[in-house]
Amino acid sequence: MSRLDLNQLVKIREIANTDDVEVYENVATGNTGGLMIFDLPDIPKKNGRRIRAYRNKVFANNHPNFGMEGNTVAMIPAGVGFMIMAYREVEVFDNEIGDNQTINACVISYLITGLPINDMDYNPFSSQISFYNNKFVNTQAPNPDLSKEMGQLIAGVFGNNIPDIAFDGFVEPGQEGSICIKDNGDATIANMDAPNEFQNMRMNPMEVICDNPPITFQNPVQIQ
Repeated sequence: MSRLDLNQLVKIREIANTDDVEVYENVATGNTGGLMIFDLPDIPKKNGRRIRAYRNKVFANNHPNFGMEGNTVAMIPAGVGFMIMAYREVEVFDNEIGDNQTINACVISYLITGLPINDMDYNPFSSQISFYNNKFVNTQAPNPDLSKEMGQLIAGVFGNNIPDIAFDGFVEPGQEGSICIKDNGDATIANMDAPNEFQNMRMNPMEVICDNPPITFQNPVQIQ
């Protein structure tokens, strides 16, 4: 299994295009994004799966994004806590999250970026996501980073009512009911309804109250 030291998160802030990783008992603060779990196309290793993130503290990641324009990471607005994009079999639990001013947590598809997908072997959807038993503590009102399109989108969809956890609404065919977000205290949840141009955004949607089978790791990756 793997334990990532996220105290150096300016250098190590994402899990990308890999399998079988555990991230636990870290503090992620003062960065653009706290913990980014994402899978990108046009890379030899793709369609990552089996990630567990637990007992981490992810707060106040509001540093401006200094990424070079033109790559996917540069699109992330300042102020994102957890982001899961285009991943399968992810468990996020027993974390403390708060004061990430664009949004504390989101589960999204690569499709929401609007970027073209030319890699025919790439799966842009998130599925079998379990986000539960996390504690959200906010001492500041949300203040989305409007310098990035994703920040503008969140502000435009939610206005002054930004939830703690957002799901974009894209569902992989055959994986309906596998985005499971529950038992996170008083945290608010929203389905953005991105596939329908955000016409039916719903707060605290019932379709995310569900359970996935526990993750079974295979060929664990060691990251020090």
